Amino acid sequence: PQFARRQRLVIRRGMLEYDKQDFFRFHNVTSFRKAFRREAKALAGRGVSVLDIGGGDGRGFGWVFEGLEGFPASYTSLDVIERNSDARILVGDACKPIVTDERFDVTFSHNALEHMPDPFVVAQNMYDLLKPGGLTMAKTVFACHHHASPNDYWRFTDEGMRYIFERAGFETVEYGYDITQRRREKLSAKIPESMPLIDSQGGWQELWWVFYIGRKPGAPESDAD
Repeated sequence: PQFARRQRLVIRRGMLEYDKQDFFRFHNVTSFRKAFRREAKALAGRGVSVLDIGGGDGRGFGWVFEGLEGFPASYTSLDVIERNSDARILVGDACKPIVTDERFDVTFSHNALEHMPDPFVVAQNMYDLLKPGGLTMAKTVFACHHHASPNDYWRFTDEGMRYIFERAGFETVEYGYDITQRRREKLSAKIPESMPLIDSQGGWQELWWVFYIGRKPGAPESDAD
């Protein structure tokens, strides 16, 4: 009993000492959009091809890279169904092997991983469909209300994102959290009436994004010649 009491005190003291300054010291907290656009600017004008995993009609991709000239040269959205869209659609399930001879300079995913039952397979596909030296950029949610489309499976930490993508073979460029829209769920009244009441800790008010940028090892084809 005495040991258990001391253990509880240590745990409590540790929680008190892990304040927000500790969090910012141990985690990268920044704008995912700025990080993604920084990487895209370095590729602009170089004839880059992009595969957007679960991209639908491409609106998410368009918002992230809006106004960025010369990126990409070509855009393909991987989706489970054909869509009435101007975007080129490659029909396939990102949680299964993708049958195509194409390889892309960039693989991208925006608010899709949480809706896919096997993110490990998705990350592996994002790696396999890249050219050597290619870049991947993925953004999903750490904290968010339930939003089935058609299902809502996962929430990710920054360390979790790094593990999933490094396990697929990527070399990490950057990963972290984006809290720029932290209270958007409350302020824009996006929470459906069917959701449970917001608790005293703000559980359904939080919107934290999490992102990962990684590179496939190897020299880009233009540099290898």
